[in-house]
Amino acid sequence: MGESGHIEMQSNQAAQAFASGSLGILMRSSVNTRRILDQVGPKFPVVAKSIPIASADGKLPVGGKAVVMLAKDQSKQDAAWKFLKFVVAEEGQMQMATASGYAPVNDAALATLQNTIYKDKPAYQITPSVLPRIVRWDSFPGANAVKAVDAVRNHMQQVITLKVKPDEALSDLAKDVRGMIKQ
Repeated sequence: MGESGHIEMQSNQAAQAFASGSLGILMRSSVNTRRILDQVGPKFPVVAKSIPIASADGKLPVGGKAVVMLAKDQSKQDAAWKFLKFVVAEEGQMQMATASGYAPVNDAALATLQNTIYKDKPAYQITPSVLPRIVRWDSFPGANAVKAVDAVRNHMQQVITLKVKPDEALSDLAKDVRGMIKQ
């Protein structure tokens, strides 16, 4: 990026540039599939690919979905439980996957989707294609986990834009993250 002449952009700016056709490559989570396709519309074809995995037995860490019930009142618990059962059932998972691009956690929904939307929209096919290779996404421990992830992204950005040499960024990153996870 630093040598290619591309302008450094924030995430939302990059998404807008891609949708307008002025940015040729956009790396996003599968949760953005529907939004990207809707924003691009008929302007140009969107081709989606998986993150490259270096070895045949390599894995792809994923995360991002959870359902939690925090209600203490019994009637609210009952309503929440009914909703949670819908969310993980076939119909709820099909709605979620179609509206976003995330992989369903329900096998029946996955089978149905592979014969419908995944078949008709190639951009949606990436998610099911990587399912056999996924592993959980372990994060940093403690209250500063999000700050540590932000630090990784910020240091990587410095390297990609040629503002800092990789060895220097790695050293600074290690020091920053160690300080964050010790707190």
